Amino acid sequence: MILAALATCLVTACAGVSTPVVVGPLPQAREVVKRLNARRTAVRSFVMQGQISLVYPDGELYGDHLIQGVYPDHLRADIMGPFGRPVMSLATDGRRLTVLLFRENKAFQGPATRQNLGRFLGIPMSPAEIYALITGNPPLVVYQEATVVRAAGGGAQLKLLASGGAVGQGIDFDPTDYTVTSAWLRVIDGPVALRATYSDFQPWQGARYPRQAELRDSQGRTLTLQNDEMDLNRAVSGQLFTLRPPAAMKLEPLP
Repeated sequence: MILAALATCLVTACAGVSTPVVVGPLPQAREVVKRLNARRTAVRSFVMQGQISLVYPDGELYGDHLIQGVYPDHLRADIMGPFGRPVMSLATDGRRLTVLLFRENKAFQGPATRQNLGRFLGIPMSPAEIYALITGNPPLVVYQEATVVRAAGGGAQLKLLASGGAVGQGIDFDPTDYTVTSAWLRVIDGPVALRATYSDFQPWQGARYPRQAELRDSQGRTLTLQNDEMDLNRAVSGQLFTLRPPAAMKLEPLP
């Protein structure tokens, strides 16, 4: 798949709202890359609560979520349905993945690969990519060319060219504080393989981070998170990222 091929170009893991008109010269590409990477690594942990939706070409899933993470790739997601009934719990320490599906009374365990995570989250991404994307900090491709241009609406866009000129990435950002508002990843002259858009920003330590994130891929799948509460760099127990399936659940290994 195009998305899987593009994902191999990522350092660790992709970006709304209107941005202000840029007055004066644009920042240098090297400075933008430095500032965006600093934003990403500043989020050492998070706790998010709100609503989640997953739309496939042939179906939809909605629920409430509690998602917790520790940098760079530890994730725990608990999805609840009507009346707070558990639907799914997912945990990974970046290497191993455990998923509990309560309605099916099934548990799954195996490597935390993009394919295995994509099976349950719809869009195939690694744990580190998911961590970066849902915190509003799309990871940057290993690039050979980097330029900054004025974006539509008067903001700024970082344009990166990677993989021998075959892969392109664009990141729209606010040049006043480097908040990312949208980003995309694509094969040059091909369709956008993955697009992320961010909105409903929350101030934090002189920066802004999104409470709403939407991830859309070229297969027509969309994952949307709307966070009513979002705490950054809050203490999160490492024990959360190891799930033990109940004895009554049928356990199936993941490849």
